[in-house]
Amino acid sequence: MNHSDFDYPEIYNGLQDVIVADEKLSAMGRNEMLSPLCQTIMKYHLEDTVGIRLLHNHNQISQNEVMLEKEEVDDKGAYCLTTVAVDGPGNIGFPNSWKLENGRYFPLEFSTDPLVMNETDKFIGKEDFMTEFNDNLEMLGVTNILGPCVLGRMFYEKRKPLEQEVLLVEITDEKRRANILKYYPSNEIKVDKLIQTVWMATAGKDYTENISLAEAMQTCTPICTPVALIHCDPNDDGTHSRTVTYSHSKGHETVNP
Repeated sequence: MNHSDFDYPEIYNGLQDVIVADEKLSAMGRNEMLSPLCQTIMKYHLEDTVGIRLLHNHNQISQNEVMLEKEEVDDKGAYCLTTVAVDGPGNIGFPNSWKLENGRYFPLEFSTDPLVMNETDKFIGKEDFMTEFNDNLEMLGVTNILGPCVLGRMFYEKRKPLEQEVLLVEITDEKRRANILKYYPSNEIKVDKLIQTVWMATAGKDYTENISLAEAMQTCTPICTPVALIHCDPNDDGTHSRTVTYSHSKGHETVNP
């Protein structure tokens, strides 16, 4: 579906702040909401392809803009996966996440990563999976909080540091109207204040700590559980919309995958 086929800015701007979305999901019971969706993903053997996203935005966009994901290098030389407001339409790549509204899926953000296109092709045409996943979202009453997303990125495969334990954390760059996803050393992050924003389905124990995508996919015990892969880092004062904690103000550049 092309973003011009519907009022994309209205749908994207209507997403909740991550703190609000997280509070609603917690109140409903996080695992109780995620587990049926994970079971559907695993039933169709899509656990390495389809994830579950906490629906939220980091900024507002204007009528002719879209949120596009691209790889960058920041002013400290670190690789980042940046989703930023850009002029559209034009070549905006492929959707990487969706919101179910009135029985129809609407793309929320886009990517130029070729893995996104390849991964989407594996499930978007599976009518039985899509119907069951939709039914679960509607039955659980979480269409405004949770939605499907594509897991695969070349960034995850190529840019993850091998020599240390890391977490994928996204933060807001208010000046650029963007969210910046980057690997951070686990010992430099206050894990207890992070908000989980993307989960994958895995057959394994009920994890009490964060594990990597590779570790999660190596488990093989028969319990279906959601594992957090990506987190959002809000402000220390408990707000999110005014977060300005990261800058590409000097010498950022786009990196070809």
